[in-house]
Amino acid sequence: GVMRALFVTRHLRVGGAQRNWTILLPGLAERGFDVFLVTLEEEGELFEDVRANGIRASCAGMGSTLDVRALRRALALGRWRPDLVVSHDERSHLIARRLARSARAPHVASDHGGPGFRLKLHRELILRLLAPGFDATVTVSARRVPDLLRRGFRRERVHVVENGVDADALRPVRAR
Repeated sequence: GVMRALFVTRHLRVGGAQRNWTILLPGLAERGFDVFLVTLEEEGELFEDVRANGIRASCAGMGSTLDVRALRRALALGRWRPDLVVSHDERSHLIARRLARSARAPHVASDHGGPGFRLKLHRELILRLLAPGFDATVTVSARRVPDLLRRGFRRERVHVVENGVDADALRPVRAR
């Protein structure tokens, strides 16, 4: 059957990881995945880009991590159950872990931090608590792996997928 993939993040404001998802999600849909995006706190500037590409997207408008009613409203999944849950940041990991467990689906961490990227203490603690339980972690640079291992991610479950940037597209088209 069709692979159902649920993506969970706090918002789709302008940022590298968020821009990546505006490319990744439609790409997965083109390859036959049934993709659903849930933003927890707000939509963000890139939210409509995802929707415009035919991806089902919903915003929970959660005021706190304990706002379960808002999350249920956002999901409105009915009988739709994910085969895979992917999350991006600590708060999203926390919510997504619960969703993945209830759906009996693998939980994948999407990591876009740079080497040595520091977190506030409470976010660091959440990440360290959840790290060993991810079924897989995808990061964008091998230089990031030591940070993940230090936080408790399991080496055999960490996968590096370099950002696919077309270098020619970044070259200036005219001289100064």
